[in-house]
Amino acid sequence: MREPWEIEWKDYYEILQVHFAAEEEVIEAAFRRLARKYHPDISKLDGSRMKRIIEANGVLSDREKRARYDAEYQARSSSAARERAARAEAEKARREAQEARERERRAREEFDAKMKAAAGRASAAEAGPGPAETRQAEESPTPPKDGKAALIDALAGFAANVLTKFLERPAARQQSQLEMPSQVQLQTQSQAPVHIGGHWRGDDGLVYVIQQSGAVVVIRAVNPLGMVTVESQGTISGQTIEQSFRALDGSAGTATFEVSPDGRRISGRAINMFTGLAYFLTLSR
Repeated sequence: MREPWEIEWKDYYEILQVHFAAEEEVIEAAFRRLARKYHPDISKLDGSRMKRIIEANGVLSDREKRARYDAEYQARSSSAARERAARAEAEKARREAQEARERERRAREEFDAKMKAAAGRASAAEAGPGPAETRQAEESPTPPKDGKAALIDALAGFAANVLTKFLERPAARQQSQLEMPSQVQLQTQSQAPVHIGGHWRGDDGLVYVIQQSGAVVVIRAVNPLGMVTVESQGTISGQTIEQSFRALDGSAGTATFEVSPDGRRISGRAINMFTGLAYFLTLSR
């Protein structure tokens, strides 16, 4: 004949409010205490609670019945512990994924802010200082400086003055360049940025469209469907290209490339700022 707990599981230890390893005397004392409290003649509650107490005591006070019950109790306790551990592990993984998404979101915001600031500085450099900024700079008091700082400012002012005069006379500059000795002209050309604008073929199967305005370089990777999958912005100095990129999948990072001496090949590597992985890329035309 099947016991009631085999038909519908019940936690007899919880019903009698005793520990799993409780001795027989402890179980008997607990039964008497609960019987006095929940006996129908004393308690105003219905007799269902007292029936469960009697049923639990009948199993736990019998050694053979208790042994069978304990085997099932331990199996269910282990299963419950495994379920709790699995739930805790799943909750931990969920929190870690949420934290990773939050870190990625902050990194993207920081990257966007840097890109916007770089674009703003480039626009300001091309436009020059406005009237309000010039007037503010003229009216703002200049704090006293030590000898070293004053010397640096004097050299910077001299360089700025020379550069201004140089930019204000393009015709004279072009004429002077034509009249330069060949050795000096080659040296100047080697320091100037290489012109790399146009369409390039990458060894990853994508087409790379490069737009160049002086030292500012914008690179876009286009897949066979015509979609821009990666866009980067940066500068070129001599043969070296420094870029900050953002991909269609949300990843971002930095890249460094070198232009070949003949100007027909660009090679280097890009580093994903989220994963730290680096991959190498070669462009040719």
